[in-house]
Amino acid sequence: MLALGVCLSFSLNAQSQEKQINPDGITFTILYNDVPLNDSFVGDQGFSCFIEIDDRSFLFDAGRIEEVMAKNTEASGIDCFGTEFIFISHLHSDHTGGLPGFVEQSGRPLLFLPASTPKSQSPKGREYVVSKLEKALPHISDTVHIREPARLNEYMYSTGMFEDRTYEQSLIINTTKGLIILTGCSHPGIVEIVRGAKSQMNSDIYFVMGGFHLVTTDPEQVKTIAGELRGLTKYIAPGHCTGEKAQEIFKDVFKDDYIEIKTGFTFKLSGENE
Repeated sequence: MLALGVCLSFSLNAQSQEKQINPDGITFTILYNDVPLNDSFVGDQGFSCFIEIDDRSFLFDAGRIEEVMAKNTEASGIDCFGTEFIFISHLHSDHTGGLPGFVEQSGRPLLFLPASTPKSQSPKGREYVVSKLEKALPHISDTVHIREPARLNEYMYSTGMFEDRTYEQSLIINTTKGLIILTGCSHPGIVEIVRGAKSQMNSDIYFVMGGFHLVTTDPEQVKTIAGELRGLTKYIAPGHCTGEKAQEIFKDVFKDDYIEIKTGFTFKLSGENE
């Protein structure tokens, strides 16, 4: 049985200095989302985003089904060999299950996991997650379990786990125009996550993307949330568990600063989109 509750220490090489990068040069490719871009891709419950920065690449979350993850990765045409690390937001099946479908071609990346499993997870759900992680481990160089806020490299950070029932972490990219935040499902609350990252890094927010967990949220509450985020970030890209109705509200609030994401969509914040 894979030990998921053990927290390992991780420290960045002392010679690697903190820095900010130009966000216009970052390429995002959505490998897993509930809605596909076209017939070349499969839409399914879950989220995954491939991040390319200069000649470096990283994966945020890994979707639900390994065969779907493998198909979408191949159809996207990305080169995932040499992926430096895979960052898992929380240990639910729709963010971990597709991992084996990616790692066989990824060149033994480092794997960042939250240090605790969700309290409310069913035994069957936990068994599925553990089985997929165990299947992926032979293709992983090392596994790091994160509990507290952590620096992952010279410009990427973890918020650390929000001590809610999901024990969820989010990814932060430090840029010259503000922070980029990637969220898995935002179970602790998307506004809470964004405000926490802003406080942690003492920096303004530039772009927020991922699942916002608003499918069953009252529309008036969604409008309030969208209004709060409009005051916190320039760009926004809600997907996965946000829900169609909530996405329409965000689109209305953010207008030209709203980015619609679908499985297979590749884009840059500079406007170079496919």
